[in-house]
Amino acid sequence: MIRVIFILFFVAGLHAQEVKNPYKFEFGACYGWGKEFDNYDYTFSNSYVQLQFYYSFNPEKKWEYQVALMPEINFAQHQLLNKYFVTPDDPEYERKRNEYTKLKDVRQVILNVAFFLRYNVCDNFSVYTMGNVGPMFNDAETERLNRGFAFNDVFAVGAVVSFYDITFDVRPGVAHVSNAGLYESNAGFNTYNISFGLIVPIE
Repeated sequence: MIRVIFILFFVAGLHAQEVKNPYKFEFGACYGWGKEFDNYDYTFSNSYVQLQFYYSFNPEKKWEYQVALMPEINFAQHQLLNKYFVTPDDPEYERKRNEYTKLKDVRQVILNVAFFLRYNVCDNFSVYTMGNVGPMFNDAETERLNRGFAFNDVFAVGAVVSFYDITFDVRPGVAHVSNAGLYESNAGFNTYNISFGLIVPIE
């Protein structure tokens, strides 16, 4: 599926009618969804909406460097499958096992800061890699992550194609959420995600 998307983007880029102008500032928005890596301990599925503010250090060069600020709201559902993940050395382990094994809604508000290394294949088509880290507020306590402050780490690859000054973006990636040991529960969540977005220049 990902290969087909990349091929379609490449063909569309080769046939685009208008050359994209080299803007330093761009604004975008995307919608994405994801799921936990297969395991026996828990389920975690999510969808998210993200705003994106891009700055390019060298727009439209063959190798382009960008930084982006990307606030995000993540809507997730989580359920503990392996109740023995919560061990008896916790004085409240029975209550926690009962609570965590129920399907639970989780909301996460994230301020992502991302760095992009982009290769402009032609005037209207590019591919990139992205590394991201961002502070996050998690609104629900689970066996893997406390309620409160945490971090969202993402690595992704992507492809974009531009028609006139509108850019279409597809971005598969992997994410890890944890609190860096600031609280007791820090196993975190690992997910694979994909998002689709639109980006426009800011003049």
